[in-house]
Amino acid sequence: MNRKIIILMMSIATGIVVFSTTPVEVGANQLSVDLLSQVTDENLDSKYMIEAFDVYQDAVKNMEFHSLGSGEWTGDSIEEVRAKVSTDLEPVESTIEGALDFRFLLYSFTDSALDVAEVGFLFAEGHLVFVGLGNIVTNFDDNILANEIADELANAGTDFAKIVDSNAVIKAFGHVLVDEEGRDIVAIDSGESSMEANTYFYMLADGKVEAHDKMDIFSAMQGIQTIMFDQLAFHYVDGQIGSVSEPTAVSLEPITVETDLTVDPLKDLMTDTTITNPKFVEAWEGYQLALSDLTFRDLASEEPLGSLIKDVEENFDPGIKPRYVEFPDTPIKLLVYTYEDSEVNPNTGMPDVGEFALYFFDDLLAYASVANRSLVIEAEQVLSIEEIDQLTKELASLDALISLNPQVISMGYMYQNTEPRSIVAIQSGDPYENRQVSFLFLRDDLIRGQETYAIEEVMQDIQTNMLFSTGDFFTNEARQLDQTE
Repeated sequence: MNRKIIILMMSIATGIVVFSTTPVEVGANQLSVDLLSQVTDENLDSKYMIEAFDVYQDAVKNMEFHSLGSGEWTGDSIEEVRAKVSTDLEPVESTIEGALDFRFLLYSFTDSALDVAEVGFLFAEGHLVFVGLGNIVTNFDDNILANEIADELANAGTDFAKIVDSNAVIKAFGHVLVDEEGRDIVAIDSGESSMEANTYFYMLADGKVEAHDKMDIFSAMQGIQTIMFDQLAFHYVDGQIGSVSEPTAVSLEPITVETDLTVDPLKDLMTDTTITNPKFVEAWEGYQLALSDLTFRDLASEEPLGSLIKDVEENFDPGIKPRYVEFPDTPIKLLVYTYEDSEVNPNTGMPDVGEFALYFFDDLLAYASVANRSLVIEAEQVLSIEEIDQLTKELASLDALISLNPQVISMGYMYQNTEPRSIVAIQSGDPYENRQVSFLFLRDDLIRGQETYAIEEVMQDIQTNMLFSTGDFFTNEARQLDQTE
């Protein structure tokens, strides 16, 4: 199942979707309630996932869902769901444009970036159609399944009890009602390392696996709950409902922006060898969350659209508090999220540090980047200037860069002319006598150009240096393209 994850929206693909005319009785969800009763704390694996799971169970048991498949709209309203949710947490509510009126209500359970669980409710035309539970942090330990075990569990007819008994750490659940019967989906992670992992989605009918899907773990992280709804709707309503994905903007005054990026184009550069600083990995995960949850201003457009800095400060939570920075006499402000180890790394003589930053122009989000602040020089991974020049000359692909196994210092993203623009900073030059940093500018997964600097010149504020270099490069590129057309 290969779908593009876009701004949370739903459209009718073919035919007419018909919906239930009668209220849903609690008994219609009884099989799903019985299924959830089999789950143990060991399957949930974290404090906040356990708390969120209780709320999710109550929702499946006590709420009325619109039944996909026949009749008119029924099911609990947003106000009724709020009243029934058994937590004092204040949810974030998003309004989504689409063929129908869609709203998303999200409750987040967290106090750190290492333990974050969410319960989300999706409403169509004011009625509840889906509830999802997701753990957005994957802790790789002995309970992460091997791929061959995950494949075996994917066989049609596998009882849910077998998934529980495998001691799988359950990443997410989802529930809908189809023809007055509960249908469920459960997600687990498998693999040997965080950089080469998969997320398996098992669709359940009558407590048994009926179908499955699989995607890489980083794609699954970008809106896992609405990915689950997408899969359930396509499987059980015969393709009549279009795809859905996570909201792009979180705002007290929702802003509608048509953008098509919720997955980082450079995510495949993150491997166990290109990145060895664990705090940079944590910062990168927060940066990925920003790319998926927030809306970027199109720098080529005069329309003032994008996530507002005040709304990001109040509603966006990667589990760590940001530092606020202003550039005097400019329209630029930024939020910096820093992840720092308390222990000294013996290889560098300092604690490991990673950070990501969100830059706002006129209070609207325009650029994001993530940086590795603790570099251990690996000579074989430092690309020569000749290799950098060859990549640029050939308009090489991102895959060609990945094959060289470069040491990544920083990544950045902006949105221009309705398309994503990316930058990656890598170590280059001579690793012993003439250390340099090369900025590679990418569009459509191709290296369009580069700039190389002495490492001392850019490392003091590499993210801001990347921002201005990226803006200059793509503005000049657009101007040159206009002149040739």
